[in-house]
Amino acid sequence: MSRKSGQMGSRGLSWMKFALWLTMILLARGEFLEAQDSSRELKKVMLAVPSISVSNMPAVIAKELGYYRKEGFDVEVILMRAGVSVQALVAGSVDYSGTPGATVAAAVQGVRLRVLMAYANKPLYDLIVRPEVSKYADLRGKLFGVGSLSGFSYEIPQVMLSQNGLDPKRDLTLILVGPTESRLTALRTNAIQATILEPPYNFLAIKEGFRKLDYSGDYYQTLQGALTVSEQKVKAEPGNVSRFVRATLRGLLAYRDQKDIALSVMRRFLRIEEPGLAGQIYDYHRATLTTDGTVSEELMRAMIESYRQSGRVTRPIPSEDVFNFTFVRDAMKELTRK
Repeated sequence: MSRKSGQMGSRGLSWMKFALWLTMILLARGEFLEAQDSSRELKKVMLAVPSISVSNMPAVIAKELGYYRKEGFDVEVILMRAGVSVQALVAGSVDYSGTPGATVAAAVQGVRLRVLMAYANKPLYDLIVRPEVSKYADLRGKLFGVGSLSGFSYEIPQVMLSQNGLDPKRDLTLILVGPTESRLTALRTNAIQATILEPPYNFLAIKEGFRKLDYSGDYYQTLQGALTVSEQKVKAEPGNVSRFVRATLRGLLAYRDQKDIALSVMRRFLRIEEPGLAGQIYDYHRATLTTDGTVSEELMRAMIESYRQSGRVTRPIPSEDVFNFTFVRDAMKELTRK
């Protein structure tokens, strides 16, 4: 071997040693940063949802897959009635809510709340009735159970009943029962004869012999599952809000596009043991999901006008006084660039 080739071999060996050393340094730095990131103190966040249901699966997926933790949040999902969650948002006792109907109704009345992100643009409720009820006319004089005196479980039945020849205030009695599972229990005991149920309770009720009289999505287009917040929090913590929305959007996209993972989380969250039921629920829900966490201006205006009329609000309400999709649009741009 010539001196020149020996020098080249020596240089090549030196470069290999340098490359190996540099790789080790970079790996060590990466492990340090990862450990530093995992050890940072997580911010406690309270997310209120009205029931254990499929409507808030995107947020549940974000929690289960660690998207919230990656953004620095320790999220606790708590059950809270829609009307109460509105008050809790205003008071600051919860950080976010999954009750779009009650939030929009309150915002139209001047309460400073905002819808940050939309999960679905059609309601997931079926009108479920006792076996002896076969048509709308049979509901005259009956008891209709609702989840709250505001929001979807109150607004949607009135639309469906009105468009089928019944006056909700005179032809039957709407009574407050509570969350979806409580309404199914009341239906079983004949404490009520009709209600609207979302998955999995609609499928369970049908299997038990109750009748599906109608589907709310044929009458009503609205937000079904959303992320809402107080305007005060948006102004005080825009960075935290941005990261929380980004994590939730990742949950929505994972839920929509990764069925096996979605079904696994859904079975645990909804406590589904019956074979095939999770798949039914997923397909039913997926068909209503938004593509990017937003809804059209037309739907925003329709929701505002509906609640403005029912709340007897005479002043015009700009969409930006109710909806703020800035964060989710920015997050979508960022995620699609990666």
